[in-house]
Amino acid sequence: MSKILFMNTSPDKNGNTFQMGTDYLKGIKYDTLQMADYKIYQYGQVFEDDQIKDVFISIKTADTLVIGSPVYWYSVGGLLKTFFDRIYMLPEAKTLRGKKLYFFA
Repeated sequence: MSKILFMNTSPDKNGNTFQMGTDYLKGIKYDTLQMADYKIYQYGQVFEDDQIKDVFISIKTADTLVIGSPVYWYSVGGLLKTFFDRIYMLPEAKTLRGKKLYFFA
């Protein structure tokens, strides 16, 4: 059985994005990653408490990734933008190829 991870990238952990994700995945076993619980700094900033690698490990162990984001000013939210900027630069990111990805905003 494949492991499904729902990434809620909204700062509101129980808001509309979270509700849409739980409705979409109703009846399916999955884990939830609340991005608001992690400190991920913008690209170019280096701090010891940065948790991008912790998030990466959670994603790496999943077979299917479901990403939900709120929409602000016709774009995805800042948590997701920062995540994409940071994950793109990780050398390990190549190991994510071949995973299934579903995205909603």
